Amino acid sequence: PRIAPEKIRLVANSFSSNTIAADGWHPKHFGLLSNGALEYLSLLLSEIEKVGQFPEVLQSLLIGLIAKPQGGTRPIGYFRTFYRIWSKCRKEYYRHWEKQAEDDGSKRLFASGVNRSCTDVVWRQGAKAELAGASGRRAATTLHDIKKCFEAVTHFRLWEQAKNMHYTLTLLSV
Repeated sequence: PRIAPEKIRLVANSFSSNTIAADGWHPKHFGLLSNGALEYLSLLLSEIEKVGQFPEVLQSLLIGLIAKPQGGTRPIGYFRTFYRIWSKCRKEYYRHWEKQAEDDGSKRLFASGVNRSCTDVVWRQGAKAELAGASGRRAATTLHDIKKCFEAVTHFRLWEQAKNMHYTLTLLSV
């Protein structure tokens, strides 16, 4: 279903006043728009969903480097405000979809989700492997924990690769 203009206003106004406006637009700015402008945004979001892709100008992810207490920096991604509003508008819809998929017996598709942790994934895979072994079958599992993978990335090298691939780059100081 199309996102109602009233929903866009409600979601826009639900963001904290302290929310970072990395692209210059605070989410609350969208809540100040006229009813006609929100109607247009609703139609625009509907078309974006039909196409399955945001316009190129809205696809960039802004990366800020945050100082870590132990020294060094950690990258953090800031999605554009328009995307953040859309994703928050659709949050309930996708949670319902995920729940419905689980109820249909598709739990094997989702290793993570609401009220799950990485240890849940490990436990489920371990139980399945033990059951397979007890049944005379074989099992193999590979799990990748990428919790801190971005801290291992050399930021300068990533910046150079992004430039080589013609990404639009913006440096933020946070």
